[in-house]
Amino acid sequence: METEMVWGRAGCTTNDRLQELANQLASKGKFAIISSNSSFEFMKKESGNRGAKDNFAKIKEFYYEGKHYKKVAKVTQQLLKELNKLKKRFPNFIEVIMHIENHLTLKTLGNKNIQIDPLYIWGEPGIGKTEFVFALSEVFGVDLEKCNAGQLGGAIALAGSEPQWSDSAPGLIVQGMMRSENANFIFFMDELEKVNHSGNNGNPLNALYDLLEERSASQFVDQAFTSAVLFDASALIFMASGNSTEGIHPALLSRLNVFEVPLPTIEHMKSIIQNIHVSILEGSDWGSFFDTKLSEEVIDVLIKDQRSVRQVKKSLKNSYVNAYQNKRSYLIVDDLEIIQDKTVPMGFY
Repeated sequence: METEMVWGRAGCTTNDRLQELANQLASKGKFAIISSNSSFEFMKKESGNRGAKDNFAKIKEFYYEGKHYKKVAKVTQQLLKELNKLKKRFPNFIEVIMHIENHLTLKTLGNKNIQIDPLYIWGEPGIGKTEFVFALSEVFGVDLEKCNAGQLGGAIALAGSEPQWSDSAPGLIVQGMMRSENANFIFFMDELEKVNHSGNNGNPLNALYDLLEERSASQFVDQAFTSAVLFDASALIFMASGNSTEGIHPALLSRLNVFEVPLPTIEHMKSIIQNIHVSILEGSDWGSFFDTKLSEEVIDVLIKDQRSVRQVKKSLKNSYVNAYQNKRSYLIVDDLEIIQDKTVPMGFY
């Protein structure tokens, strides 16, 4: 049987061989982030600038070397246990955590792929929204690609710039897909409500309308490659955070599961502060020097200051130095440093 020859960095191969490779990887639970319906015929053409040709050459090499097959993180009983532990670490996020738990529990009845509907979590500044998303990525065991919506420079930031531009490049979504080890990594947009909708380069959130619908996400187009290359972003986990829902278009909000995260209660803060302390120690090579239990006096002072979760973390980090210099393995009230926060202090209820 005659087979069509295709080009790759290592030389020529056949479509039959590529299909055999695809079948092998699919049988191992790998997920193809580039559709087999993509066309690479543009490489035979001499038109286009050097930047565009480089982009196409890289994506073609990426495809023909099988790098577009990504691992898929799975739901396990251990993962569900670790997810449940987040309720103590983030007690004011319980509603969000339970929503995620319910979705993942159902996934254990099927293919067990970690997959949740797009989420938008919002609330007062400094209550731990970003910290929560990072903790969730650790529980899932997947990469996290983070961007600040307020700093996006137009539509090209997410969806790429067209090939005719000399500095043509893929957008953040496809860059994250190519870089991440898993197909179901977390793509996280912080401060979603602060995006600039009226810039000269278009609304950067337009790309999200396709990304947040499963059918269109499976045929996602990055402008750097035009519709010649179709990306399957349907496994991607989209999460966003912000301080309000104002300024976000209703059409976008309708595609998201929206959760308002309440201010932590005083009892919540006791648990949060203790968990921040343990998290800092466990994440530091010097952490074993200090006691893992904070005194009630230290916790009460931090609560009385009514600082945000972010400011509590900064204050604790500075306090360890003071304790060590005084040859103590535990913190006392005098070790605490007041971190001046320019934002309004966080209240409790």
